[in-house]
Amino acid sequence: MSHHEVFYKFKRYCGKCNPSFVINFLGAVTRREYLHYFSADKSIPPNSKEEVIYTEYPAYSEGYFEWISVLQSIIQAKDKFTMF
Repeated sequence: MSHHEVFYKFKRYCGKCNPSFVINFLGAVTRREYLHYFSADKSIPPNSKEEVIYTEYPAYSEGYFEWISVLQSIIQAKDKFTMF
């Protein structure tokens, strides 16, 4: 099954990730200790050394449609994009 077309306008993150963090497909990092508040798409085992990871687009879940809305908003923004 393919993803919504807007995802393909954003390159998936591929690079190093410290084992103390998890990383999403855009490359945003989150401390592991916050995982009960946030979900992340990719992580590496906590006891391993820093290594290169290849992220995937978000899984089909409740948050999937929120991702579509955010990414479409980013594309439609002109000079600035502010979100909080």
